[in-house]
Amino acid sequence: MTSAPDGGGPSAHTRPDGPPEADKAPFPWTRAIIKGIAALAVFTYVAQFFPGNAPSTLKIGSQAPGFVAHLDNGRKLDLHADLGQPLVLTFWASWCASCRAEAPTLSALHDRGILVVGVNLEELSTAQVQAQARAMGITFPTIAGRAELAERYRVRSIPTTYVIASDGTIVSAHGGAASDEQLTEAIEEARTRDI
Repeated sequence: MTSAPDGGGPSAHTRPDGPPEADKAPFPWTRAIIKGIAALAVFTYVAQFFPGNAPSTLKIGSQAPGFVAHLDNGRKLDLHADLGQPLVLTFWASWCASCRAEAPTLSALHDRGILVVGVNLEELSTAQVQAQARAMGITFPTIAGRAELAERYRVRSIPTTYVIASDGTIVSAHGGAASDEQLTEAIEEARTRDI
């Protein structure tokens, strides 16, 4: 404990039971302001990926954005070209519970001969995506690390699944896990459009 400058007792700037008051923050609300600014910065950063005025998916009946991609099975997918059949395009990630729930439905469609392609939104290599897909029981081919496609397809939540007719027209868009019935109905609609 220090003495006051006049030599008579403890200084006004010390406490007998703890550190000097100078070690404390000058204003007790400083931490709250800093936390608030940090939270606002995080919210602003995240909000740029979820613009409130943008539709949550592309419009039914519009043309799907074209792209060319190499699938993890070695094939090339060119959405600019006529696919010859409807395409089920799903955006997913291995940590997404709804994606895991939808995976068996999509794999069953693929196993029945439907063209199903996944776009994995994690920053993983093709080999890592293949390992994740195997662990989830996914049998359909996947495109690894093409996050820009999510932006072009206005993906705001995952899974987001589109059914696209062979001429590139979007027939349906599902935010969240789509059922076999929903997807089968959309695929049939896409097939009748292709006739």
